[in-house]
Amino acid sequence: MATITISSDLLAEANRVARQNGISVDDLIADAVRQHLKQHRREQFEAEARAFEAMHTQLLSEYKGQFVAIHGGKVIDHDTDKAALYKRVRARYGQAPIYFQQVTDQVLPTFHIRSPRRPRLQR
Repeated sequence: MATITISSDLLAEANRVARQNGISVDDLIADAVRQHLKQHRREQFEAEARAFEAMHTQLLSEYKGQFVAIHGGKVIDHDTDKAALYKRVRARYGQAPIYFQQVTDQVLPTFHIRSPRRPRLQR
């Protein structure tokens, strides 16, 4: 358990919203912090993906065919075995937002998603 200090105006607003939603102010604030942290992790992950794109030419010359792990805008590890790379990186960095990607000629992989076919109507 931790103690935080917030302004009286913010606390009053939090209490009002919590009452409207039938939850405790503690639950409201905890949920708000969780949502903020989730958004922050998403933004960090997207920044790592952009770093991969920006470094693609260099990565291609050094790591073609390998998997790389990007953190802080830099390659922190690489391997031909994605599972081994993942285990090593997670052991060192925990659940920090890290971008794992195989280095191929294409900057980002292309996914082909087949849509279900509908039977033709008989006329």
